[in-house]
Amino acid sequence: MSVINQMLKDLEERNQPANEVSAGNPIIVNQPAKSTSSIVIVLVSVALSVLIAGAVWLYLENQKLQLNQKDVSQPVSQGNPAIRESATTQAVSELPVSSPVNRQALVNQAQDEQDTSEQAFENSLKKNVNANVEANLTANVDTVNSHDRVTSQKATSTESEANIAEPVQTSVSSVSDEPVAEIQKPSASEDTAKIESKPSLSIARKQLSPEQLAAQKMSQVDKAMMEGEGQKAEQLLQDVVLLTPMNTEARKQLAALWFAQGQLQGALNVLNQGVAVMPDFADFRLMKAKILLQQSNAQGAYQSLMALPRHPQIEYQSLLAQAAQQVGELSVSINAYRQLVLLQPSKGKWHLGLAIALDRNSQFGEAVEAYRAAIALGDISPQSRQFAQQRMTELGD
Repeated sequence: MSVINQMLKDLEERNQPANEVSAGNPIIVNQPAKSTSSIVIVLVSVALSVLIAGAVWLYLENQKLQLNQKDVSQPVSQGNPAIRESATTQAVSELPVSSPVNRQALVNQAQDEQDTSEQAFENSLKKNVNANVEANLTANVDTVNSHDRVTSQKATSTESEANIAEPVQTSVSSVSDEPVAEIQKPSASEDTAKIESKPSLSIARKQLSPEQLAAQKMSQVDKAMMEGEGQKAEQLLQDVVLLTPMNTEARKQLAALWFAQGQLQGALNVLNQGVAVMPDFADFRLMKAKILLQQSNAQGAYQSLMALPRHPQIEYQSLLAQAAQQVGELSVSINAYRQLVLLQPSKGKWHLGLAIALDRNSQFGEAVEAYRAAIALGDISPQSRQFAQQRMTELGD
């Protein structure tokens, strides 16, 4: 009201010289006209004040709505829109209403202050967002690099360069318009896919079968025998026999090696194992019989060979006939010599052996025929021929 009274007083002073008639005459004032002008001025001032206040209120409400849409939380003293609005409203309301120009200047000043505060708030928020973005990028690069170092050194360097060179897309919208967008972080599945897609060299070790390993060792046995390494050959042969018990060649070579070294019992053990595994294999029985005859064990040799009395092998039947004759089994010896005569009929020694066996078994007629066949072939020694002729004379031929 003090402002309105001041304005009325100024108007009265400006109108006073025009209304005076003379110095001595009384002043006649048109009271109704003066009252009407004052009322019009007051109403115009009030209307302008209301319009300005309404504009300020609408602007503040608009700012309040925009700040409410933001998703960023700040301390109450810096980022609370309600405090800033109340402070601005209070500052405007406490100022005196002198004129429309002054009021508009005050409003503009308040708006500038608010814009400055909001700009500072926006700059602070952008700095915080940029700091968070840099921290997240550093953490992501460190994570990828450490994961690649575990895989391989070469993969680490390549993957690290790719991750550093690849730009990370982030979007930070204006603080006054939209909330801050989320930072796009590289997913763990993409990193795993990149690592798994890298070519890798794998060395597959092929496991050999016992037969294949035994074949390799047998080839080494031949080389060791040629180089005179008997102990190495012996160890290799033992390994082969353990790997493949049915390997007849390795067992025979091991038995012959031990027989040559004078290890007769070891050779017999190897042959006995072979006979137990393969009872119809004649070579094991033949080698066993030779060792037993060398040990003067004709009975053992005879028992070993009698398991296959019809075996069509000359050496086998010859050794069987000899062992049977030594143990007194003349019928077995005669049958063995008959087998030999059938296998080699041109050999005089087999006819001579048959004649002696028949002579000892008291089969004299057949013995004379066998002596005559041996002499006729002529491939026996002079001593054997003389013995045959003498026995034929003694027997009445």
